[in-house]
Amino acid sequence: MSEGQKFDEGKQDWYLLPLELIQPLAEVMIVGEKKGYGNFSCLGNFDNADRRFFNSSMRHKAASQRDPLAINKEYDKDGNYVGECYHLACDAFGALMRLYHAKKERGLL
Repeated sequence: MSEGQKFDEGKQDWYLLPLELIQPLAEVMIVGEKKGYGNFSCLGNFDNADRRFFNSSMRHKAASQRDPLAINKEYDKDGNYVGECYHLACDAFGALMRLYHAKKERGLL
């Protein structure tokens, strides 16, 4: 059998990113969709994106200050329970959104 070919030089190597680390971020996205934000709305344009995502991160950081496993219970705009995720995952999500929007605003994406 001949050796296979794969042209992947210079491409992002994802192998070393353990999925256990990003699972809590996926849960944040799932709860956000159930809450009514929709798919990928976090990537849209926002007025004051940096300030808004910074404030969100700080609220979740404060909620998890004493307990890193503190749970964030989420409700939709009508007050219906839609799910839960870790406050620290919401904090991390906010930090990633700050990075994403800063890069987007500076034309780095």
